[in-house]
Amino acid sequence: MDVGSSGFFNGLEFLASVNYVYESGGYWDLNAANPNPMASQRRLNARLGLEAEKWSFIVNGQNLTDENFHTFHNSAVSWWRRINPSYIHATFKYHFGG
Repeated sequence: MDVGSSGFFNGLEFLASVNYVYESGGYWDLNAANPNPMASQRRLNARLGLEAEKWSFIVNGQNLTDENFHTFHNSAVSWWRRINPSYIHATFKYHFGG
């Protein structure tokens, strides 16, 4: 959507995207006599922003539902690595010069 035609808002565009990921459960170790099942995982990510010829402002959010799941398991040492918790960050960029 182009809403500007001159100055600071020249070529202004609205950006939006949403990403939903669902991963069905599985097993941590298929070689074990009693394999440990993994839980299903769901993640929601989003991106919103404005972009013009000389600047942009983007807000990104990842794991917005703050799902708590593990990405790695080693039963020999009982070590787990947790996915990143929900977080939101913003970026503003301005292009100086010609």
